[in-house]
Amino acid sequence: MVDASLNGIRLSHSTLLGEGPPYAISLVWNGTPIEFVAEHRWTHVQGDQYQSGFEIRTIDPASNVALHRLIDEYLRQMPLYECHELIHGVWRKTTTTDSWQPQLGFTVPSTESSHTVAFFRAAYSKGDAKMRERIRNLAELSITHPERRYEM
Repeated sequence: MVDASLNGIRLSHSTLLGEGPPYAISLVWNGTPIEFVAEHRWTHVQGDQYQSGFEIRTIDPASNVALHRLIDEYLRQMPLYECHELIHGVWRKTTTTDSWQPQLGFTVPSTESSHTVAFFRAAYSKGDAKMRERIRNLAELSITHPERRYEM
């Protein structure tokens, strides 16, 4: 299993899957079986393996509970970030699990101090293109090197 949601799953496999009827998929997570029937939606080559996406069609209640728990645990372990975007002169903050740097703003770890975020916002708002790129670079460094602190 590569990825899972409440609607589907992405699997890695070594042989090409054929089109056909829905697949019965079974996996075990923390000793709990998760079984469901899913329709094959797509396949992509990934190195010497394949990855395929499946849409869940039917799932029994116990497997559904286990799938919810698997996703909840995975989300609790994911780092959180704050994406700050300056759109038409107004800052928009979004909590996300994606560390990408937006075109019109910056993303920092959710643990970054409010003082640092305020400094980044002020410098970004007043800065030219070069200054804005520097702010994005500092924000990226705060993600890639969390041991460094940029107290302002």
